[in-house]
Amino acid sequence: MQGEKFFDFNKINTDIAVFLNNLLVDLPFEVTFDEMPFSALLKSTTVLPASKFETLEEKLICYINAMLQLKNCGFFVFVGLKQLLLPQKLKQVFHHCELEDVPLLLIEFGRKGTLFEEERGIVITEDLCELLVNLPEMI
Repeated sequence: MQGEKFFDFNKINTDIAVFLNNLLVDLPFEVTFDEMPFSALLKSTTVLPASKFETLEEKLICYINAMLQLKNCGFFVFVGLKQLLLPQKLKQVFHHCELEDVPLLLIEFGRKGTLFEEERGIVITEDLCELLVNLPEMI
């Protein structure tokens, strides 16, 4: 945030601090609170994309874009995504993240299908052995 938006957010934070101080002054014990970070403001107001999406991959791409812009996320973790998306749809999400230079970590249960060329895999077996899959030095 820069300029006027930064000023507006600081004003909101100040107003919240004044409100909490006035609210908490009547408590029979002492409490403290921290200033609200921007991410907490987004969570508390349930900021969501306004559009309705036809497909899950469109919604994921919009979510990724929003989090990149609003929270400056460095990477994304998805659980069970391969169970929800067809391979060509998952490839679209991969391609978008590659264009945005955003790493993805997919956590999956079991080994479903083959890995894409750009995927690198670690399989953790029941006895907690790690097997590296689709690494360039192994090919």
